[in-house]
Amino acid sequence: MFQNKRILFLGVGGAGMAPLALWCSSQSTSLFGYDDFLKHETEDLLTQTGLTLLDLLLLEDLKSFDLIVYSNAFPLDNPFLLEAKRLNIECFRRGEFLAQIAQKKKLIAVVGSHGKTTTSALIAFLVQKYDQTIDYILGGFLKDGSSPAFACGSDWLLAEIDESDGSIDQFSPELTVFLNLSWDHSDYYKDFDALKGVFAALLERTSGTIFVEKALLKSLGFSSSLFPRCQFIECHLTEGSKDSEHEAVNGNLLSSEFNQKNQCFALAVAEHLGFAQESDRSIFHSFVGVKRRQNLLVSDSNLTVFLDYAHHPFEIEHLIQSVRKAYNDHELVLVFQPHRYSRTHSLKKEIATVLSETNRLFLLPIYSAFEKEFGGFDLEQFKKLIETQSISLINLNILGLNSILESIDPSKKTVVLFVGAGSINEFSKAFTALYKGGTLARAWLDFAHANVSKESVVKLDESLSEKTTFKIGGSAAFYAEPASVSDLLSLVESALIFGLEYFCLGRGSNILVSDNGYGGLVLRFNHKRWRVIKAVGPNHLWVGCGVRLKELCGYVARLGFSGFEFLEGIPGTLGGALRMNAGAMGKWIFDVVERVLMLDANGVIQAMPKNSFTVEYRRVKEISEGIALGALLKLGAPESTQTIRTKIDSYSDVRKGSQPIAPSAGCIFKNPNGNYAGRLIDELGLKGASFGKAEVSDVHGNFIINKGGSTALEVQSLIRRIRKKVRNESGYELEPEVLLLGESWDDVLKEIGDEKEL
Repeated sequence: MFQNKRILFLGVGGAGMAPLALWCSSQSTSLFGYDDFLKHETEDLLTQTGLTLLDLLLLEDLKSFDLIVYSNAFPLDNPFLLEAKRLNIECFRRGEFLAQIAQKKKLIAVVGSHGKTTTSALIAFLVQKYDQTIDYILGGFLKDGSSPAFACGSDWLLAEIDESDGSIDQFSPELTVFLNLSWDHSDYYKDFDALKGVFAALLERTSGTIFVEKALLKSLGFSSSLFPRCQFIECHLTEGSKDSEHEAVNGNLLSSEFNQKNQCFALAVAEHLGFAQESDRSIFHSFVGVKRRQNLLVSDSNLTVFLDYAHHPFEIEHLIQSVRKAYNDHELVLVFQPHRYSRTHSLKKEIATVLSETNRLFLLPIYSAFEKEFGGFDLEQFKKLIETQSISLINLNILGLNSILESIDPSKKTVVLFVGAGSINEFSKAFTALYKGGTLARAWLDFAHANVSKESVVKLDESLSEKTTFKIGGSAAFYAEPASVSDLLSLVESALIFGLEYFCLGRGSNILVSDNGYGGLVLRFNHKRWRVIKAVGPNHLWVGCGVRLKELCGYVARLGFSGFEFLEGIPGTLGGALRMNAGAMGKWIFDVVERVLMLDANGVIQAMPKNSFTVEYRRVKEISEGIALGALLKLGAPESTQTIRTKIDSYSDVRKGSQPIAPSAGCIFKNPNGNYAGRLIDELGLKGASFGKAEVSDVHGNFIINKGGSTALEVQSLIRRIRKKVRNESGYELEPEVLLLGESWDDVLKEIGDEKEL
């Protein structure tokens, strides 16, 4: 199925998708992957295999692929999937594609509601320890960063099989490891009988051996006589096989009863295949574990912090029990993020009962996982079902982090459990960084470094004056240059969690930085990733947000297309131009825009067509509230390079004759209705007027220049005086066009009674 096919993995960074792609990379050399939020550790794993990761994916790019594998995180109305359908490209969900692979293998299927990833990883661990030739594809990442997939050309394939989307119906295993079954996935199955039915059907399709606790079959109403083709191997913990030790060594909870059961299943499979024995349980002491499963984040004398993926009441209950036994002299604090509205609603009583077992409980907002909210159901209602005395509703921000920190008595031994399957992963890491770092700045820096690639720049207290065309201003308290979309998303997430405002900086034109600097996060799009110009068909260009307008103008001219000449001489980058709908010579950037790739105000990346934007004078609402990452631009009519060059030169001459050379921010004021700011200032004889080292340009009245060593305070004072004189003499109220970073124009422009007029 791979032969001579170009395959695209959509959402390749996911815990289920990446291992699948890694295994496939050993079978084909034409694999490509795309993910908006690709963690750098995963990126390193994928690129080492030869899989090509795409920095950018446009709808127009899809036609080059023969087959698309997509994550369940992609809804069917996703624009990429809709376009693929229109192009008749074969598309598979992750589970469907895995089933295609498994058809040609003797499948060892690990199934059940809980413990699939850990048990699969334990079997894979044994495969590697005993030098066995069994392929495997896990459903999660390993803590040591090693590959969660292994391909050696074996007839056997070990894989965890997910039941959540119904793709389990497409598998026919040789061996089935049936761990357990609980009611879940109410978004897909109408009731528990329907869920039981797909597992009964899988057992019926199993051609060899089923590993299971007989008690489980009995509880489900499954008789072994229903599956006459299969051999059954009983897997349960006997008193002799139980580890009575529950003390956690370096935070290792492998001795918990639930994990012992997983080990029991793993050893039973290995013994059946002839390369291990049940007595080999001590070998698991070197098992590194799976990420987000009982991850130890902090281990101090009085504070221990774990992160765990548990999101079903069964899992949460067993996790709490394990921690209680291992840390029986500790107070238990649970930070819980419910996963999916459907799951939280259908299991609300069961979850509430389990959560009542904690000393203190912090509830985070429900992680939607792309679900729509349930009408009439919210966390306040859910909270009323929980009997724990100390319950707090918190958000994923610095206030929430501080609430948890302040609740911990340093004189008492405490275990904090971060539990859930959503964004709590990053929240727990932010808590750890804040606890270890002591200050917000140090915590943010540690958190950011841990979550972005080495190519990104992350700093504290970075001077901004030389990063603006005005050459004025203080420092950014937090500063970063993201190297990719994923790094950008991580940095934006860091700002939201740590309560930082953020501002996007390109070339730094049209901006005045306060002398006191900016207390938030400045994101500067200086990496080569943002300076890409790419041809898309014969009539369009993809242009990254960091491309300078002058560069874009020259590039299009060399191609021999008109329509971009007006960009000559406009200082700044495409990102800033899109935010302000920059223009000159009677033309505007949105005249050539077809689509803009946006990180919108809700943190979602989407390609928005031109008609989706509210384009105003010197402002595009949607881009001002989000971040423009780049745009698809439409080329004008073909024209000779010489003709285009002549037009560019004429525009350049006009600019040189009408705009100052000295450092400035461009036009200071917006043009009022019916007039021009520069004309009003000129008519009042204000050219050359100055305050300190800030001076109204004698070339253009709407420019204030920095004569060398000027301060933001001097520029602000000069602006106030100009506005006052224009208002008094002509009746026009001039409004600043230049952005002010670190202060508010509303505050700065307040009149000062004794301020002298120009």
